[in-house]
Amino acid sequence: MNETNETIRVLLLEPGKRARIVTVQGDTNSLRQTLGGDFEPIHSLSENVCVLGRTGAQAAQMPVNRTLRTQDEFCDMSYQQLTAKFYEQESDPSKEHLTGYIVFTQDSFSQPYPEVSRTYVVSSNNKAFIPGMGGYSIYGGSLDRTDPCVRLEGYMAVEHGGKDGWKIERCCLVKEGKEITAVAYGPCLICGSKDGKISSLQEADLYWLKDKYHLPERVQEVDGKLQATSFYPGERNHGR
Repeated sequence: MNETNETIRVLLLEPGKRARIVTVQGDTNSLRQTLGGDFEPIHSLSENVCVLGRTGAQAAQMPVNRTLRTQDEFCDMSYQQLTAKFYEQESDPSKEHLTGYIVFTQDSFSQPYPEVSRTYVVSSNNKAFIPGMGGYSIYGGSLDRTDPCVRLEGYMAVEHGGKDGWKIERCCLVKEGKEITAVAYGPCLICGSKDGKISSLQEADLYWLKDKYHLPERVQEVDGKLQATSFYPGERNHGR
């Protein structure tokens, strides 16, 4: 990874603290100051997203920060396909809930909003998708949390919002990577990677990853496998 002279927006992860979106210079000296010392790429979350961590952090016995997981997948599909997947998943109570994105068109609103504000995260764990429920509701929240909890079916044109309701630009199903592939020790940055250079994260990646890695973790080895438990800052950390 090569440095850049540009200002970049990235995600800062610190042991025992919530994830934070920060703006830093992408040159070596600024990154070294942010991370508290020499750094190196320690993991790749996707082709365009990498993790920078302190050099030799584990050997220096720096505290555990977070586990890093396998790559997330985002599968574009129609709203009808997404809701069908949700209903199928919730028909089997033993299965985990699914997550999807619904992006609404700019002209659905009376004022301009960035895409991350028009993108709503929706779970299959809604009455509309659970068989046998006595009601019909679809709650979701904007990706950037400016609109955190909305009963969407009353606004959506394809649901009960009518011809003047919010129109869908696109939908996607999120297949979240959950397998632990690495453990980060000490502070680290999740940043973009473009043409071999450090770069800003895409806005959607920035907010999605902030949610995914929002809380610090305790990490323990049980029967030869790593197990991680999120905790709120301020709680006593008994983990490794």
